[in-house]
Amino acid sequence: MNGQSNTNDLQKAIDEITGGSSDLETQIKGQMGVPPVPPTAGAGVPEMPTASAPASAPASADTSSDVAPIPDFTAKSSAPAAAEVKPASVGGDLAKVRESALQELVPLMDKVNLSSQEKFDIYTEVIENTKDKSIVEKAFEAAKSIEDEKVKAESLLKLVQMIDTL
Repeated sequence: MNGQSNTNDLQKAIDEITGGSSDLETQIKGQMGVPPVPPTAGAGVPEMPTASAPASAPASADTSSDVAPIPDFTAKSSAPAAAEVKPASVGGDLAKVRESALQELVPLMDKVNLSSQEKFDIYTEVIENTKDKSIVEKAFEAAKSIEDEKVKAESLLKLVQMIDTL
């Protein structure tokens, strides 16, 4: 009878393991719905790369082993929640990127097909944001080459006022 008891205990353990995963799957499906099934290759759907084959490897004729595993939806993500992101830090980073982009743009301005007015506007924006006095000369050259006399005068006046604030 002792051998029978061990067999029953073993069977119970197996049932708990295999039955437990079915119960867990049922709970997940009940709470979250059935997870989507990835599309299979063919009919315009490219094959998905697997961990065993690099993405650039040619596709094999047998697609049964190329099916990606279904992601574990029960694992907790280590990524920060959206509420944890602070808008002030994002704005600060964007301001730094903007300033860097403007500084990178200045040496390339001669390669860009813009009107003299547009170049002047960009140069003045760079000066206002970076306080870089070395760009004043380029802004002055752009202002001098503006054809419309009224716009040219307004641009030169703006440049003079900007220089006074530097």
